[in-house]
Amino acid sequence: MTTTATRRRRIRSPLDSYRNAVFLLAPTVALIFLYKYVPIGQAIWASLNAFSVAGNPLAFVGLDNFVHVLTDVSFLHSLMLTVIFAAVKIPLQLALGLGAALLLYQSSAFNSFLRVVIVIPAITPIAIIGIIFLFLFDREVGLTNAFLTAFGVGRVSWLTTPATAQAVVAVASIWRDAGFTMLIYLAGLTAIPTQVREAARIDGANGWQSTRRIILPMLQRSTQLATVTTTIAAFQFFAPIFVLTRGGPQDATDVAAYHIYEQAFVFYDQGTANAMSVILVSLIVVITTVELYVLRSRWEY
Repeated sequence: MTTTATRRRRIRSPLDSYRNAVFLLAPTVALIFLYKYVPIGQAIWASLNAFSVAGNPLAFVGLDNFVHVLTDVSFLHSLMLTVIFAAVKIPLQLALGLGAALLLYQSSAFNSFLRVVIVIPAITPIAIIGIIFLFLFDREVGLTNAFLTAFGVGRVSWLTTPATAQAVVAVASIWRDAGFTMLIYLAGLTAIPTQVREAARIDGANGWQSTRRIILPMLQRSTQLATVTTTIAAFQFFAPIFVLTRGGPQDATDVAAYHIYEQAFVFYDQGTANAMSVILVSLIVVITTVELYVLRSRWEY
């Protein structure tokens, strides 16, 4: 027979549970701190210093790098291009993702196949997306121009004309990320209680009325998540531009992420590049914070 004292020893105290939790979580917390927050601190420190071409710190310059960056016309131009790119990408990607989710919500073998087809670009390495679009839109060997010439239309310089280069980059980004947005909306649609849909149908609501008055408001949290993730992706968009246009033609695709890359790894100006990075991250934090507040859920179910 177990005594009362033995039973008491078997009961874990809250302090024991806390110690076990700290012991189990410590490695993960340490890795997060090491690989997430230490680089942020290093970037802030580097933005306050001047560096040699070899990357060695020369002197503490305080906010001089930020003053230089905020008066640099080329960087301000890249920020403006990034904001315009995000303003185009966000609504189009949300519309495509939501439309695909509404069309493919019902379970069937054909819908499952289409879901996989749409999601494949989202899990494809982003640099591969750039190579695919280079193969599609190259002026001499691109499939798009081959198709046009087959119908007697002249070749188009897709990647060497500013307007068309911007369009190709935008299409590449939206095509790649629309599948992820669709998954977010599919999860939101699955979470909507079936009783709500049935009640709307019984009350005589047609498909459009049900979508507008019930489904879209109840997808508020999904829209919030999709908007924030799309915004972050738009401001960090880099790899396809590196593969397709290298910021050209005429700086038409020189978005902030690529501009920072050039400062750091082409001109070897580490101080300026880190100051640009801090400004870009700060801008992302501000914009996403506003989006989280404006798009906060007003519905509970």
